[in-house]
Amino acid sequence: MQNLAWLHAALRGQRLAPWLLMAAAGHAWLLTPAVESPWRPVSAPSASAVTFQWRAVVAPAPLAVAVPSPGAATPHAAAAPTPSAPAPRPRETATPSQPVASPSSEAAPALTLPTNGRWSYRLLWQGQEGDAWLDWSRSESHYRLALERRTPERLLPQWLSEGRWTAQGLVSERFAAQRGPRSWRRIHDDASAEEAQDRLSWMLQLPALLQSRPQSRSIVLRVRDWRGQAQDWVFERLSDDTIDLPGGQQRAAQHWRRLPQGEAQVEIALWLDPADGHRVLRTVHRLQGEERWELLWNPAGADGKSPEGVINPP
Repeated sequence: MQNLAWLHAALRGQRLAPWLLMAAAGHAWLLTPAVESPWRPVSAPSASAVTFQWRAVVAPAPLAVAVPSPGAATPHAAAAPTPSAPAPRPRETATPSQPVASPSSEAAPALTLPTNGRWSYRLLWQGQEGDAWLDWSRSESHYRLALERRTPERLLPQWLSEGRWTAQGLVSERFAAQRGPRSWRRIHDDASAEEAQDRLSWMLQLPALLQSRPQSRSIVLRVRDWRGQAQDWVFERLSDDTIDLPGGQQRAAQHWRRLPQGEAQVEIALWLDPADGHRVLRTVHRLQGEERWELLWNPAGADGKSPEGVINPP
């Protein structure tokens, strides 16, 4: 301000040259303090101070989270990052030394088969009375079951079933039927065939299954037909009856029936004794509704011998 006063005094006292006036004005402007203008450009703030909502955000890499041990206190944390998809659980594989079993599954109980014996039956074949025998024997791993039937007039075709027995019962490997005094027809003869019954072995397999499943109302067995082809035989429980046996005995029995299936349409009715290992007390075979033959257990002749003895097909 003192410089300006000096300038005004000089102008009043004498006339200065124009160039001296311009120099003095420039000198005064340089010595005047600068005042910040409201329109002065302001430097942009640092990027860390501003968040731009429209810019693309790259998802951060998944963070490794430590899993606390059981019982350890879990500290309160900030908002958790977006969880990633869970990694697939590794499959459990069974090893021969330690199989992996389902918790709800249980091993099937071993079936109970009768001891060696020979059982006598009364035979009714197309209206004619006769006798029959079931001859059963087993070794350490194999079995043999033979059916002999005869009437006073003729010797009926004999049946023979052979195979192995396991904890799940009988596995028929060979079944043959006699067609004459010296002629036999082998229905199947294959030790490597699928596990199935034949036309005779089912008479012991069904009682063995029912001993392990006494409350069953139906049973399905794989049985080979006369051509050696395995098919399902469906047995259903019908009622509880009383059976009159030779010698005046009576037995409480379960009445079962095999539904007719296949081309032959053979229906089998049978009565089993639950108090005696579900022994077959009576069985009736019908073909298309017509009764063909029947067996009725004869306790008095249980240890009897047939006139022909044990059969041995060639």
